[in-house]
This record gives sequence, C-alpha cells and structure tokens, in this order.
Amino acid sequence: MARLIEVDHPAARDGVSCEVCHTTAAVEVTAESAIFRLRPEERTKYGPLCDAVDHYFHKMGCSPLHSESQFCAGCHHLTVSLRDGAKVRVLGEYDEWRESPQSKKGVSCQDCHMPWDVAPLAAGSAARVNASHHGFRGDEAELRQRSLTVSMTIGHSDERLRLEVLVKNSGAAHFVPTGTPDHRVVVQAATLDASDHEIDRGERSYGKMLVDGEGRAAPFFSAAKQASDTRLAPEEARKETFDLAAPAGAVSVKLQVFFIDMAPDIARAFAYEPVREIMYEEKRALKVQKDSPAHPRTTKQEVNR
Repeated sequence: MARLIEVDHPAARDGVSCEVCHTTAAVEVTAESAIFRLRPEERTKYGPLCDAVDHYFHKMGCSPLHSESQFCAGCHHLTVSLRDGAKVRVLGEYDEWRESPQSKKGVSCQDCHMPWDVAPLAAGSAARVNASHHGFRGDEAELRQRSLTVSMTIGHSDERLRLEVLVKNSGAAHFVPTGTPDHRVVVQAATLDASDHEIDRGERSYGKMLVDGEGRAAPFFSAAKQASDTRLAPEEARKETFDLAAPAGAVSVKLQVFFIDMAPDIARAFAYEPVREIMYEEKRALKVQKDSPAHPRTTKQEVNR
C-alpha cells in the first residue's frame, strides 16, 4: 500500500487496514508463495456482497474471491529456503487448510474466522444479517480455545502420580499452533500442596523448531535447518504421559494448555516478553489413599472444550 499511494497518505502507514483487503482485486497462488494485487486508484471497495449499493465516497465491487480461502493465501502462504537448502513453510495456514479434512468438506477460512454476523457494514449504515465478522476470532482467543479437545486420566500409586493427557486438534482446519514458526502451544501439568505451591511439574511443547548452525533455536530468517515439527495436524490426537511426585502433602493437580506468541528461547534474543494465552485450564483435587503397588488407585475425568 505504501508503494501504491502518496507517501503522506494516512493509509500508507496503516499496515493491514481496511484499504488493503477491500482494494485487493486478485490473489495469485504458486507452490511457495502468493501475490495479491491492490487497486486503490479505482476507488472501488471489493467484497463478497454483490447487492451492496455504491456510496458517494466510493463504489462497491462484487468479488466472490473475498469468500474463498485463496483470498487469505495472499498473506498466509509463504515457503522459504533455509541455509541448508531445505524448504520450510513460514506461513503455512493456507497449505495446511488445503490439506485438511475441512477443506475436503468445503469449509473455508472465512467460515471460521469471519462468520456471518448481524451488524452494519459501515458507520451509519443499517445492520445486515449477513455482515461478516471482522474480529477474525484469532486475536480474540476464541478460536484457539475451541481448537483443542482435552481429556485426562489420573492414576496414583505410592507417592507418584501418573497423568495421561489426550490432546486432539478437533476444531482447527490447520495445524496447532500455526502461523510463524516462533509460535508454541505448551501442555503443562503440576502437583500442588495445600498452599498451591508446586511440588512437581512436567510439560510438553508443540511447535515447528528451527535451529541455527549451532543447534540453538532461531527465527526463520536466520535458521539453518528445521529440527522438528511437533504441531498437531487437523483431527490429530496425541497422548502425553506425566509421571509426577505426589507425596502425602499433595492435594491437587493443575493442568494447563496455553499458547505463546514467541518461544521464550527466541524471544530472549529480542528482549521481548512473550504473550501467554490460556487455551485450557483445570485444577483437580486429589483424594489420595494408601494403595498397594499391585492395586493402584485410579481416577478418571474427561473434559471437552
């Protein structure tokens, strides 16, 4: 946008503004990237509603593309080469959606991120029943909280606790986490005493791990290779087992699943404090009785989000 209009125009400094999406006239997708073409000089705002009436301040353009996932690929589809020559998806949401079961069923990105709402299309206009929601759901954390189903089984023997956690990507049409490789989802379990002080803790981290030549975590633009990819694909379920200390003073177990916008070991290099967002949380009281090793006491609870 900054290259297409006057340098002192407010829209040149707005980043991804209304102007960007609603002056997009085409999106061209290749195997590794996408190009979106803007037409701000036409003074036409494009969108999926083909019965919208021209205003005195701009024309209304009918664009079926705005209802298709290909439109989102303009900003959410990018593959780059790392130093070792390997290709890595830096922004893989579009490819992940295209390979998902939801895509095969005809579910688009917009169906989840921009569902129909009752709202005016612009300030001063009448409300419509088919106005697409423009919060995109991701920043509001709503979709992340709905993306995973979590169930757990707790077994206790002697002074140890065995926690089996089943985490399933049941609600997202892309990997969890998705977006840039710096994102992480962490499953964390801890035993607590009566004062809520931690006795023991275990955790698992899901993400795309890129490293530099020394094997240290690195952002994609300085990474040498991809070390691993432990993210959850659509409909994939994974069982995590935590073996935690649970002595006589242990009274509860706390389970959390949270999203981090940048892995801490990468964030430190930028003096950035990662934003942590709770996706699932439960605290469960333990009713511990003395059991023989041959007959451990087991409790079970399943919670779905």
